[in-house]
Amino acid sequence: MKFIGLVGTNSKRSTNRQLLQYIQKHFADKADIELVEIKDFPVFNKPANKQLPENVLEVVKKIEEADGVIIGTPEYD
Repeated sequence: MKFIGLVGTNSKRSTNRQLLQYIQKHFADKADIELVEIKDFPVFNKPANKQLPENVLEVVKKIEEADGVIIGTPEYD
């Protein structure tokens, strides 16, 4: 099985990233889990040409080819 672990933060010390890394390591014998970072995604800025950036298209392709996606996202107080 192939999963994408989407790291939904740009924090270098994210507990969500650590959790996804733990899942990746703990289940390595059961599934291939590739961690994907969103820190380089353009969040709120629409490109002038209205085309998705190449790094976003690469992640879209990985997600479409995967059996599932695990999302690790921060929770704020």
